[in-house]
Amino acid sequence: WVGNFVDYPNENGKPRRIPLATFEEYPPIKSSKGKLIPANEDDMQEIIYRWMKKRDELKAEKTIRPQDFNFGDLGCIHNLFDEYLETEDFKNLSKGKANSRLNQQKFWRNEIGSIKVLEINPGHVAEKRKILMSKFKASTTVDYLNALSSAFETMRRIWAEKGEQKIPLNPVIYRPTIQDQTDRILSEAELHLLIDAVEKVNKEFEMKGFDVWVLLGIVTGARKEEVSGLKWSEVDLKKGWVKFHRVKKGRSFRS
Repeated sequence: WVGNFVDYPNENGKPRRIPLATFEEYPPIKSSKGKLIPANEDDMQEIIYRWMKKRDELKAEKTIRPQDFNFGDLGCIHNLFDEYLETEDFKNLSKGKANSRLNQQKFWRNEIGSIKVLEINPGHVAEKRKILMSKFKASTTVDYLNALSSAFETMRRIWAEKGEQKIPLNPVIYRPTIQDQTDRILSEAELHLLIDAVEKVNKEFEMKGFDVWVLLGIVTGARKEEVSGLKWSEVDLKKGWVKFHRVKKGRSFRS
Protein backbone atom coordinates (compact mmCIF):
# COMPACT_ATOMS: atom_id res chain seq x y z
CA TRP A 1 0.00 0.00 0.00
CA VAL A 2 1.42 3.38 -1.10
CA GLY A 3 0.41 6.87 -0.05
CA ASN A 4 0.36 9.82 -2.48
CA PHE A 5 1.28 13.20 -0.98
CA VAL A 6 0.41 15.98 -3.41
CA ASP A 7 1.49 18.81 -1.09
CA TYR A 8 4.98 17.35 -0.70
CA PRO A 9 6.31 16.77 -4.24
CA ASN A 10 9.42 14.80 -5.10
CA GLU A 11 12.38 16.08 -7.12
CA ASN A 12 10.42 15.65 -10.36
CA GLY A 13 7.64 17.90 -9.10
CA LYS A 14 5.22 14.99 -8.88
CA PRO A 15 3.32 13.82 -5.76
CA ARG A 16 5.61 12.01 -3.36
CA ARG A 17 4.80 8.27 -3.14
CA ILE A 18 5.69 6.52 0.13
CA PRO A 19 5.05 2.86 1.06
CA LEU A 20 2.64 2.52 4.02
CA ALA A 21 2.21 -1.23 4.43
CA THR A 22 2.77 -4.53 2.61
CA PHE A 23 0.09 -6.72 1.06
CA GLU A 24 1.20 -9.45 3.46
CA GLU A 25 0.13 -7.27 6.40
CA TYR A 26 -3.14 -6.19 4.84
CA PRO A 27 -4.20 -8.49 1.98
CA PRO A 28 -6.01 -6.73 -0.87
CA ILE A 29 -9.17 -7.65 -2.68
CA LYS A 30 -10.55 -6.33 -5.97
CA SER A 31 -13.39 -3.84 -5.93
CA SER A 32 -16.30 -3.96 -8.36
CA LYS A 33 -14.28 -1.61 -10.58
CA GLY A 34 -11.26 -3.92 -10.54
CA LYS A 35 -9.12 -1.78 -8.20
CA LEU A 36 -7.23 -3.19 -5.23
CA ILE A 37 -8.70 -2.18 -1.86
CA PRO A 38 -8.15 -3.39 1.75
CA ALA A 39 -10.03 -6.59 2.57
CA ASN A 40 -12.00 -5.06 5.46
CA GLU A 41 -12.87 -1.76 7.13
CA ASP A 42 -10.35 -2.16 9.98
CA ASP A 43 -7.51 -2.59 7.48
CA MET A 44 -8.70 0.49 5.61
CA GLN A 45 -8.71 2.56 8.81
CA GLU A 46 -5.19 1.42 9.71
CA ILE A 47 -3.81 2.38 6.30
CA ILE A 48 -5.56 5.75 6.46
CA TYR A 49 -4.06 6.28 9.93
CA ARG A 50 -0.58 5.52 8.58
CA TRP A 51 -1.14 7.94 5.69
CA MET A 52 -2.15 10.72 8.12
CA LYS A 53 0.84 10.00 10.36
CA LYS A 54 3.25 10.14 7.42
CA ARG A 55 1.59 13.38 6.22
CA ASP A 56 2.22 14.98 9.64
CA GLU A 57 5.85 13.84 9.53
CA LEU A 58 6.31 15.41 6.09
CA LYS A 59 4.67 18.61 7.30
CA ALA A 60 7.14 18.82 10.19
CA GLU A 61 10.08 18.14 7.85
CA LYS A 62 8.91 20.85 5.45
CA THR A 63 8.83 23.35 8.32
CA ILE A 64 12.44 22.55 9.22
CA ARG A 65 13.86 22.11 5.68
CA PRO A 66 11.53 23.82 3.19
CA GLN A 67 14.15 23.62 0.44
CA ASP A 68 13.80 19.82 0.42
CA PHE A 69 10.24 20.23 -0.82
CA ASN A 70 10.69 23.14 -3.18
CA PHE A 71 11.53 22.15 -6.73
CA GLY A 72 11.23 25.35 -8.69
CA ASP A 73 12.56 25.34 -12.25
CA LEU A 74 16.32 26.01 -12.29
CA GLY A 75 16.42 26.07 -16.07
CA CYS A 76 18.90 24.10 -18.14
CA ILE A 77 22.69 23.77 -18.05
CA HIS A 78 22.97 26.88 -20.25
CA ASN A 79 21.26 28.86 -17.47
CA LEU A 80 23.50 27.36 -14.80
CA PHE A 81 26.63 28.47 -16.68
CA ASP A 82 25.15 31.93 -17.29
CA GLU A 83 24.53 32.37 -13.55
CA TYR A 84 27.96 30.98 -12.71
CA LEU A 85 29.69 33.58 -14.92
CA GLU A 86 28.16 36.32 -12.72
CA THR A 87 29.51 34.84 -9.47
CA GLU A 88 32.55 36.05 -7.54
CA ASP A 89 34.02 32.55 -7.84
CA PHE A 90 34.34 32.98 -11.60
CA LYS A 91 35.24 36.68 -11.55
CA ASN A 92 38.12 36.00 -9.15
CA LEU A 93 39.77 33.50 -11.48
CA SER A 94 42.94 34.58 -13.24
CA LYS A 95 42.50 35.74 -16.83
CA GLY A 96 44.11 32.57 -18.19
CA LYS A 97 42.01 30.29 -15.98
CA ALA A 98 38.82 32.15 -16.85
CA ASN A 99 39.51 31.85 -20.58
CA SER A 100 40.15 28.13 -20.18
CA ARG A 101 36.88 27.71 -18.26
CA LEU A 102 34.96 29.56 -20.98
CA ASN A 103 36.47 27.36 -23.67
CA GLN A 104 35.65 24.20 -21.71
CA GLN A 105 32.11 25.44 -21.08
CA LYS A 106 31.56 25.67 -24.84
CA PHE A 107 31.92 21.89 -25.01
CA TRP A 108 29.42 21.31 -22.21
CA ARG A 109 26.98 23.86 -23.60
CA ASN A 110 27.04 22.12 -26.98
CA GLU A 111 26.75 18.62 -25.53
CA ILE A 112 24.38 18.96 -22.55
CA GLY A 113 23.36 22.63 -22.52
CA SER A 114 19.67 21.93 -23.17
CA ILE A 115 19.28 19.35 -20.36
CA LYS A 116 17.36 20.56 -17.31
CA VAL A 117 19.50 21.12 -14.22
CA LEU A 118 17.15 18.97 -12.12
CA GLU A 119 17.20 16.18 -14.69
CA ILE A 120 20.91 15.83 -15.43
CA ASN A 121 22.57 12.75 -13.97
CA PRO A 122 26.03 11.10 -13.90
CA GLY A 123 25.06 9.01 -16.94
CA HIS A 124 24.87 12.11 -19.13
CA VAL A 125 28.36 13.16 -18.03
CA ALA A 126 29.80 9.65 -18.41
CA GLU A 127 28.64 9.55 -22.02
CA LYS A 128 30.36 12.85 -22.82
CA ARG A 129 33.45 11.87 -20.85
CA LYS A 130 34.03 9.11 -23.40
CA ILE A 131 34.05 11.72 -26.16
CA LEU A 132 36.62 13.79 -24.28
CA MET A 133 38.86 10.80 -23.61
CA SER A 134 38.79 9.86 -27.32
CA LYS A 135 40.10 13.33 -28.19
CA PHE A 136 42.32 14.36 -25.30
CA LYS A 137 44.73 12.95 -22.76
CA ALA A 138 43.48 12.16 -19.26
CA SER A 139 44.69 15.41 -17.69
CA THR A 140 42.83 17.50 -20.28
CA THR A 141 39.68 15.43 -19.80
CA VAL A 142 39.90 16.06 -16.06
CA ASP A 143 40.16 19.82 -16.73
CA TYR A 144 36.92 19.70 -18.74
CA LEU A 145 35.18 17.72 -15.99
CA ASN A 146 36.46 20.16 -13.38
CA ALA A 147 34.98 23.06 -15.37
CA LEU A 148 31.53 21.49 -15.17
CA SER A 149 31.96 20.39 -11.56
CA SER A 150 33.13 23.83 -10.39
CA ALA A 151 30.13 25.53 -11.93
CA PHE A 152 27.79 23.01 -10.29
CA GLU A 153 29.39 23.24 -6.85
CA THR A 154 29.41 27.04 -6.90
CA MET A 155 25.73 27.24 -7.84
CA ARG A 156 24.79 24.50 -5.34
CA ARG A 157 26.41 26.59 -2.58
CA ILE A 158 24.61 29.74 -3.69
CA TRP A 159 21.27 27.94 -3.86
CA ALA A 160 21.90 26.42 -0.42
CA GLU A 161 22.66 29.86 1.04
CA LYS A 162 19.33 31.13 -0.25
CA GLY A 163 17.64 28.19 1.48
CA GLU A 164 14.73 28.26 -0.92
CA GLN A 165 15.49 25.60 -3.49
CA LYS A 166 16.17 21.88 -3.48
CA ILE A 167 19.74 21.46 -4.67
CA PRO A 168 20.53 18.96 -7.46
CA LEU A 169 23.48 16.63 -6.99
CA ASN A 170 26.74 17.28 -8.81
CA PRO A 171 26.69 14.88 -11.81
CA VAL A 172 30.50 14.74 -12.00
CA ILE A 173 31.28 11.74 -9.81
CA TYR A 174 34.22 10.19 -11.66
CA ARG A 175 37.41 11.53 -13.19
CA PRO A 176 39.98 9.43 -15.08
CA THR A 177 43.20 8.67 -13.23
CA ILE A 178 46.18 10.73 -14.32
CA GLN A 179 49.30 8.61 -14.40
CA ASP A 180 52.45 10.11 -12.93
CA GLN A 181 54.63 11.38 -15.75
CA THR A 182 58.18 12.60 -15.92
CA ASP A 183 58.61 15.50 -18.31
CA ARG A 184 61.25 14.77 -20.93
CA ILE A 185 64.05 17.32 -21.08
CA LEU A 186 65.49 18.33 -24.44
CA SER A 187 68.82 16.76 -25.27
CA GLU A 188 71.77 19.04 -26.01
CA ALA A 189 71.43 18.34 -29.73
CA GLU A 190 67.70 19.13 -29.67
CA LEU A 191 68.36 22.32 -27.72
CA HIS A 192 70.84 23.54 -30.35
CA LEU A 193 68.36 22.73 -33.12
CA LEU A 194 65.68 24.74 -31.31
CA ILE A 195 67.98 27.73 -30.80
CA ASP A 196 68.99 27.67 -34.46
CA ALA A 197 65.33 27.55 -35.50
CA VAL A 198 64.49 30.48 -33.21
CA GLU A 199 67.34 32.57 -34.64
CA LYS A 200 66.13 31.79 -38.16
CA VAL A 201 62.59 32.91 -37.30
CA ASN A 202 63.98 36.06 -35.68
CA LYS A 203 65.85 37.07 -38.84
CA GLU A 204 63.30 35.94 -41.39
CA PHE A 205 60.25 37.52 -39.79
CA GLU A 206 62.01 40.28 -37.84
CA MET A 207 60.41 39.13 -34.58
CA LYS A 208 62.45 41.20 -32.16
CA GLY A 209 62.85 39.55 -28.78
CA PHE A 210 61.40 36.22 -29.85
CA ASP A 211 64.67 34.44 -29.09
CA VAL A 212 64.75 35.92 -25.57
CA TRP A 213 61.12 34.89 -25.04
CA VAL A 214 61.81 31.27 -26.04
CA LEU A 215 65.11 30.99 -24.16
CA LEU A 216 63.56 32.41 -20.99
CA GLY A 217 60.93 29.68 -21.13
CA ILE A 218 63.55 27.00 -21.65
CA VAL A 219 65.80 28.19 -18.81
CA THR A 220 63.06 28.82 -16.23
CA GLY A 221 60.46 26.22 -17.26
CA ALA A 222 57.82 28.96 -17.26
CA ARG A 223 54.76 28.73 -19.48
CA LYS A 224 54.28 31.07 -22.44
CA GLU A 225 51.54 33.03 -20.63
CA GLU A 226 53.87 33.55 -17.66
CA VAL A 227 56.74 34.78 -19.84
CA SER A 228 54.43 37.04 -21.87
CA GLY A 229 52.98 38.53 -18.70
CA LEU A 230 56.33 39.56 -17.18
CA LYS A 231 56.76 43.21 -16.18
CA TRP A 232 60.05 45.06 -15.84
CA SER A 233 59.38 45.36 -12.12
CA GLU A 234 59.64 41.57 -11.99
CA VAL A 235 63.01 41.45 -13.76
CA ASP A 236 66.43 42.21 -12.25
CA LEU A 237 69.08 42.14 -14.98
CA LYS A 238 71.94 42.91 -12.56
CA LYS A 239 71.18 40.03 -10.20
CA GLY A 240 69.99 37.80 -13.01
CA TRP A 241 66.54 36.77 -11.85
CA VAL A 242 62.88 37.10 -12.84
CA LYS A 243 59.85 36.62 -10.61
CA PHE A 244 56.70 34.93 -11.87
CA HIS A 245 53.38 35.60 -10.14
CA ARG A 246 50.95 33.87 -12.50
CA VAL A 247 51.89 30.24 -12.11
CA LYS A 248 49.55 27.26 -12.56
CA LYS A 249 49.42 26.22 -8.90
CA GLY A 250 48.78 29.76 -7.76
CA ARG A 251 52.25 30.31 -6.23
CA SER A 252 55.11 32.69 -7.04
CA PHE A 253 58.64 31.59 -7.75
CA ARG A 254 61.90 33.26 -8.61
CA SER A 255 64.28 31.90 -11.26
